[in-house]
Amino acid sequence: MPLQRSIGAEEQRARGFDYFVGAGALYDDNLFRQPTGFGLSSGAGDLHRQDLIERISAGMQGSWTLAQQGFELKAHADSNRYEQNDNLNNISGSATAAWDWRLGPRWSGRVGADYTRALADFANNLLLDKDLLTQRGSFAGGTYQLGAHLFMHADVRWSSTSHSAAVRQVEDDNIRTQKFGLEIALSPTDSIGWNYRHANASFAGDLLLNGVPFNRDYDESSSVFWLKYALGGKTDLNLEGGYLRRNYPNATIGNYSGGTGRATLKWHPGAKTEVAITGWRDLTAYIDAESDYFVTTGARIAPSWAPTERITTSVAVSWERQSYIGSNPIAVADPLRHDIVRYVQASATYAPRRALELDLSYRRELRDSNRAALAYTDNLAILGLRVLF
Repeated sequence: MPLQRSIGAEEQRARGFDYFVGAGALYDDNLFRQPTGFGLSSGAGDLHRQDLIERISAGMQGSWTLAQQGFELKAHADSNRYEQNDNLNNISGSATAAWDWRLGPRWSGRVGADYTRALADFANNLLLDKDLLTQRGSFAGGTYQLGAHLFMHADVRWSSTSHSAAVRQVEDDNIRTQKFGLEIALSPTDSIGWNYRHANASFAGDLLLNGVPFNRDYDESSSVFWLKYALGGKTDLNLEGGYLRRNYPNATIGNYSGGTGRATLKWHPGAKTEVAITGWRDLTAYIDAESDYFVTTGARIAPSWAPTERITTSVAVSWERQSYIGSNPIAVADPLRHDIVRYVQASATYAPRRALELDLSYRRELRDSNRAALAYTDNLAILGLRVLF
């Protein structure tokens, strides 16, 4: 009997819409991610290392079906008010609209668009000025069932990132990514496959390298094999490995080629407990500094526990080495940047009623770097309340 597997087609959805309002407070003891003893200065005036941010939120999420078609819409907006650094006050938010389509017994896919707007992280913004980061994206994908156990996937995504701060608009980018793959379903839970991905990126302007304009546009391709396998009834294993190549056709620095991989082991010792262990090696960048790429190698362990139906808890511990490839010409004369980023995060959610949710989380992050101005220690605590109706 053929396995009927497709993108979102067999998932059960709650019909209708939920609306919510929320309020929260965030305390950050190193808002600008600065090393201890470094002074704070900005064109906006005096800055404060510590701050309390008050947040008011509202949003909605919902889904519905029409024949074999599924639709999803979700959006939220946040008003963020800073007690000390009020020049950073802003409105942030996100929205997603998607159509999970199906055509006959073999064709299915997903089409949609998304949008996010938020204050850029100061870990990579040494100017310490307000910079609102806006991301817009659209996507389309499809799956065709070639045989009883064989599937073909194809996806494309267009995305753009823009900065509100004029001095950072040189980092504005447009990226188009295409992906094609094959999947063999071994069972309802196990499968193996292969993906080929190609991306093209263009940036708003050129930087200067020894007085000569440096074009950061690039193309990137990768080939990856992957495996999803259930090791008994309590353990799931996801493996992927491949080779990636990045080429800057108009520049003499930044090219990279090498192996990539990721392994995730999820263990379910009990009905309410899960432990996820992940290790990886990849080429990536921070979303607000898209042209400054690094090789990331790291590991993460994240246990979670739901002691009751009303309470869920989780802890995550992560270690990551970031080795920059020299794609930023501003610092090409300096020793290549190397960072070690570590964090521990604990979260708890209490839902005394279906319509009421209380969230509490704490995160401690440390970054060591061979560039002293980029090292920091940060503690962030968040308390939030959400009401659904």
